[in-house]
Formats: sequence, structure tokens, C-alpha cells
Amino acid sequence: MFRDPFLKAFLFGVTWSLLFIPLPSGADEPETSNETGVIREASAAAMARQAEQMAKQAEDLAKQCEQMAEHIGKQMEHILPQIEKQVQSAMNLAARMSENIPPVPPIPPIPPIPDIPKLPNFAHLGQDAEGEEAVETLEKTFEVQPGTALHVDSSFSSYRIQPGEDHAKMVFSIEKKTFGKTKEEAQKQLPAITITFEQTREAVILKIQPEKDQHVILNGHCEVRILVPENTPIQLRNDFGDVNLEKLTGGVNLENKFGSAYVGYTKGHLNAAAEYGNLTIDAHEGPTKVRSQFGNTRFDALKGDLDVQTGYGQTFIDLDSPNARLTGTFSFGDIFVAIPADFSGAIEAVSSFGEIKAPAGLRKKKEMFNESVSGRLGGGEGTIKINSSYSPVTIEITDY
Repeated sequence: MFRDPFLKAFLFGVTWSLLFIPLPSGADEPETSNETGVIREASAAAMARQAEQMAKQAEDLAKQCEQMAEHIGKQMEHILPQIEKQVQSAMNLAARMSENIPPVPPIPPIPPIPDIPKLPNFAHLGQDAEGEEAVETLEKTFEVQPGTALHVDSSFSSYRIQPGEDHAKMVFSIEKKTFGKTKEEAQKQLPAITITFEQTREAVILKIQPEKDQHVILNGHCEVRILVPENTPIQLRNDFGDVNLEKLTGGVNLENKFGSAYVGYTKGHLNAAAEYGNLTIDAHEGPTKVRSQFGNTRFDALKGDLDVQTGYGQTFIDLDSPNARLTGTFSFGDIFVAIPADFSGAIEAVSSFGEIKAPAGLRKKKEMFNESVSGRLGGGEGTIKINSSYSPVTIEITDY
């Protein structure tokens, strides 16, 4: 009846102790009368009945305990599977959640800051420029055939190159300026800047350079104006001076450092590299490739494919074609891209550590430090692909 041996032993002990309740203290004395014996027998009988009742109660209590144990056992048999099921569900949920948590994307490396080349000593220029000035002027004209190129390699010079009225000539006007505390001192500086020309069948070549070892002491510069046939191909490398190129249709290859550059209303291929100065390209028609660092870069009313990389400066791009094609890589500078209202094509932009703002209707995704947008505006052939690091990007439809 009793499945628990400890409970069985406990109840047996209680019952057994009740059957041997000690008699009153006088029970060991010899009986003195029959009356006393009768009383004792009656008492013993009463105690035996009481013990029997208590044993019965103990047995009933044992049955109740057994029934309670059976009930608890059945309840546990019902509850335990439910608990196991809930635990398993919680474990499955945790496993699914861990699968859905995206891995932390790698932090893109910070682009290395390019080495700044050794600069001339400019400390004395301001003082000497306020003193005496020496000027030397040079005029040069070359007869050229159609398609003859212009090649320039120079330092400490500023340029303005435009189409001339004579389509068979290149006309050079160069003003060399040097400075000193006295007129004589300024005059002595003039030979430190050398100007050379060379004409070949393919090109007219101009070189303006300080004499050897004069980069660190030179107190002067050249201002150059060149008139060329409109379709002249231009190849120009310059540092420490501004460049202005306008209304040329023969194509431009430009490299300028430590000075601003402007290229406006030109046609044909355009390759430009600028460092430590602003670059503006205005209303150019044709494929364009630009690399720019440490300066702001601006493209206005651009017609043609654009491949651009900029760093450490703001970039503004105004595309003026419904089928414009832009491929851009940017770092450390705000990026703004204006597309015409009739632009038709695909847009894809990815940014690390930079917010992307784009027209409605494009899919936007954000994962930790990375954002991206993608989609199409119309079914045309235009494409915009942007990859930026540490640069917020804005792509906006404009009506102008």
C-alpha cells in the first residue's frame, strides 16, 4: 500500500508507540483490592481502544498521503512535458535570434593621408612683394598645323589658355615677376626662372622652371596667357599657381598642385588631377576623369560620363543629362549629386560611416556602420554608382 518506505516506517513507529503507552505510576504496586484491579482493566481497555482509533486514524492519514502523492505525481507528469516544451521553444527562439543578428561589419580602413611634398620657403615672399618688383616680358608666336598639341611643364606659374582668332597660330604672352628689398635685388632674381620653348611636328612645348636648387629661395612667378586654335589638345602640368582653361575642344590633360584650377565650356576628353587646391569643371561636354585631394571639387552642368575620385574635400556634381553615367569614390568630405528631373536609369550608393539621402522610391538598407540605397528611376540607360567612406552622400533631383 505504501510505496514510500520512509513514510511506511514512520507510520508503523507511531502506531507501535501508541500500543505501549505506560501505565500510571502506581501500576508496579501490588493490588490491594479487586476494585483497584477492575479500574485498571477498564483503563487498559479504554487505552487499547484509543490506541486502535489512533492507528486507524494513522492508516487513514497514510492513505490520504498516498493519494496526494499519486495526485502530485500525475500533475508532475502533466507539467514536466509542458516545461520541457517551453524550454525547448525558448532555446529554438534564441538560436533563431542569434542566426538573424548580422555580423559586425569590418570597419573600413581610414585612407592614408598622402605625403605632403617639400614646400618652398614662402616666409619671405610677402615681405619682398611689398618691396621692389622686377618684370620681364616675353612674347612668342608659333605657326602650327591643325591638331598640333600644346604641352606645358612648369612651376610657380599661373595660366590662362583660350582660343585665339587665328586658327593657325599659338601666341604666348609671359610676364616674369620677381621681388626684392631693392630694385637690384629683384632684378638679380629674374634669371632664376628659366623659360624654354620647343616645337615638334606633334606639339609646341613650353617649360618654366626655377634654376636648380632655386625652389627654396625663389622670390617670383610667371603669369602666362596663351591663345591657341580652338581644337588644340592641351597637356599641362603645373604646381604653385592657378590654371584657367576655357572654350577648348581638343581635349585636356591637366595636373595642378598647390593652386586652383578652372576648366569651363570645353569639349572632348578631360583628364584632371588636382592636389592641395580647388578644382571646378563647368559645362564640359565629353567623358571626364578626375582625381582630386585636399581641395573642393565642383562639376556644373556636366554632359558626359564621369569617373571621379576625391578625398579630403567637398564634392558637388551637377549632371545635365537624362542618361548620365557617374562612377564615384569619395572619402572624408560631403558629397552632393544633383540629377535632372528627366534622369532615367539605375542608382546604387554605398557609404561607410556616412549617411545617404536619396530620392523616394529607392531601397534603403542600413547595417551597423554601413548604409546603401539602390533601385531605378525610369528604364533608361543612366547609371550612378557611388562608394564613399566617412562621407555623407546626398542625391537629389533638381528642376533647374
